[in-house]
Amino acid sequence: MKTIISNNRELYRKLRDDFRANCKLKTERTYKKDIEVIAEIFRHQLMFIINQQQDLYNNDEYNFENGTLIHLSDVLFTHLLPIYNFHIDFLRQRKQRISIWKTRSISGNEHFNVYKITQQIGDLIEILPRYEHYIENYDRLLSELEYVLKHNRRFDIIYKEFESEK
Repeated sequence: MKTIISNNRELYRKLRDDFRANCKLKTERTYKKDIEVIAEIFRHQLMFIINQQQDLYNNDEYNFENGTLIHLSDVLFTHLLPIYNFHIDFLRQRKQRISIWKTRSISGNEHFNVYKITQQIGDLIEILPRYEHYIENYDRLLSELEYVLKHNRRFDIIYKEFESEK
């Protein structure tokens, strides 16, 4: 009887741990996709506008508008792209860990010869300074975005289209 109970507890623990690991993976995947919308898709649209305005217009009004877009791009992506790149790598590592962990949890593979798989707080500590810089510049970013939306008609239209699509 004790063996059945202990086997059920062990099975429950493995199922619970598997569920938690998959939830964390899903959360990280969702977060990375959310950042990707800005870091990749929005960035490409913004760069397209900047390049198009540089190619088409040479008067002062468009140079001013283009300058505001370049400055906005610098403020936004200087801090966001390193965070995005970190999460790309972090997600890949998390997938590998879960795969190895699941392989080790198969009966007979307990002593599978791989490096120790543990979740460590240190996994995220390295990105904290980048988040701090991003947060410190967030008000500046919002002010810059508001300014560009008011003073650049083309960007305002494209921004609203992008926002409605995403």
